[in-house]
Amino acid sequence: MDDDVVNHFVHASSAARYAAARPYFDPMVVERIVRWTGCERFARALDVACGTGQSAKALATVCESVDAIDVVAEMLAQAVALGSHSCSDSVALDFMSNR
Repeated sequence: MDDDVVNHFVHASSAARYAAARPYFDPMVVERIVRWTGCERFARALDVACGTGQSAKALATVCESVDAIDVVAEMLAQAVALGSHSCSDSVALDFMSNR
């Protein structure tokens, strides 16, 4: 990442602390999506900036496939460690390298 961008999640311990402290409200959001769209199942979803995979995990309850991407490999590693199966094939993207 660029020198002028601060990445607070670059260390595995930061990702673990984030995962432990972040409120898990994602199922409520997924429920609202289902109500709003009138669809109970979706073929595919994309979780951009998936972090520790909590949203991807919730989306997996209503989606056949969830793609999860993030710029921080440590956050993705935490997602896999926490059992967010939908993040097991996730990719850490370096968005800053293409400036």
